[in-house]
Amino acid sequence: MVAIEPNRERAQTIPRHPSATVHVDTFERYAETRAASFASIIMNPPYSTSENRTLWIDRLHIAWRLLAPGGRLVAILPNGLTFRQDRRHRELRELVKSQGDYRDLPADSFISSGTGVRTVVAWMSRPTLPRCPFADGPTTGTSPT
Repeated sequence: MVAIEPNRERAQTIPRHPSATVHVDTFERYAETRAASFASIIMNPPYSTSENRTLWIDRLHIAWRLLAPGGRLVAILPNGLTFRQDRRHRELRELVKSQGDYRDLPADSFISSGTGVRTVVAWMSRPTLPRCPFADGPTTGTSPT
């Protein structure tokens, strides 16, 4: 298990486990040196910053790139995924619908954390790679000439 948290104080509050590694870094910097290798990714990305109003879209694309074939991604996202009509939202909604789906969460899901932002849970499965017809060696019978 890998946890990525850029804030050192928050990273220190993540419960430690022998099979978990905590990286104090941004998701973008962490991903720069990683190949698609995660069998599953569970994320609740930051939704925006003053410099990037759709940071969550960027983070979801990075996570999708890091997901291994056959892997599963689950994310808590703003409900703008479901209705915004700009190109970035439409394309991401199409990706989610083609590889999985999403469902609205109750309006007060994160009220105890101090936010009333409406959210959805989205899930996607990365398609597996096509199987090579020669992977199991030659078949019985005659070979083509």
